[in-house]
Amino acid sequence: MMKRITTILLFVTLVATTSLHAQRADDTRALRQQVEALKQRVGSAERENKQLRDEISTLRQEQARRSAQFETRIDSIEHARLATDSAMSAQALEARHNHETVSKHVDNERLRTLIAVGLMALALLAAWWFFARRMKRDDVAIRQIRDAQEKLSEESIKLDTQLLQLMDRQLALAQLQAATPTATTAPSDDEHSLALKVADEIARIEMNLSRMDPDTRGLKQLTKAVDRIRDNFLSRGYEIVEMLGKPYVEGAKASVSFEDDESLPEGTRIVTRIVKPQVNYNGVMIQAAQITVSQNI
Repeated sequence: MMKRITTILLFVTLVATTSLHAQRADDTRALRQQVEALKQRVGSAERENKQLRDEISTLRQEQARRSAQFETRIDSIEHARLATDSAMSAQALEARHNHETVSKHVDNERLRTLIAVGLMALALLAAWWFFARRMKRDDVAIRQIRDAQEKLSEESIKLDTQLLQLMDRQLALAQLQAATPTATTAPSDDEHSLALKVADEIARIEMNLSRMDPDTRGLKQLTKAVDRIRDNFLSRGYEIVEMLGKPYVEGAKASVSFEDDESLPEGTRIVTRIVKPQVNYNGVMIQAAQITVSQNI
């Protein structure tokens, strides 16, 4: 029994000793690894320290070079200042000498200046008088031209008003004839011919209205007469397509002539003249338009 206990104690002691040696070996390896890591950190720190010392040395050399340049510039500025002072002194002496020289001629120059100013004033006065008379004559001529234009516009409005009244009566007569029991349901070529002539005249009159002064006498009455005939047209199935002053649509069924106009915005196309308007009857075109398009492309 005692022998067995002794054996067990020896076995336990052996196991404990073995575990202790293993733990010490692990501790030793961990310490070695820590030592190696510290050595690497120390080496990295030494390299960084050397790099910093090199950079500090470079900065000191750059500072010394800039200090030398700064001192050189200070010397240059000082030399320039001395040269400037010397030049200013020379200029001051020269200016004093010139002033004394000029002072001797001041009286004569003043007299000459007064004479020149007087002659110039007389010349300006004569020119003003001449141009004032000419401008007065031009103003009279311009007023006469404007009066003549206003009279022509008024006479044109009167004639167009009378023409519209005549066309209105002709349209009313044609409408009465179309309403008789003997009339056919579809308009004849003569009726279309009359409608197309009236449409051409309306287009011409609207062109003239767009160019007249809005305050021209009789303009409002003529505009109302045009609107009345347009309404009469619509009641009979005729439509005069409005194009004047509107953007031109590419591919429109019309005879088109183009004119360049740089006063328009770039890329703009505007209908500025209608030779013949587009006329539709019951939605079907019976006359294609002939127009002029101003463009800036």
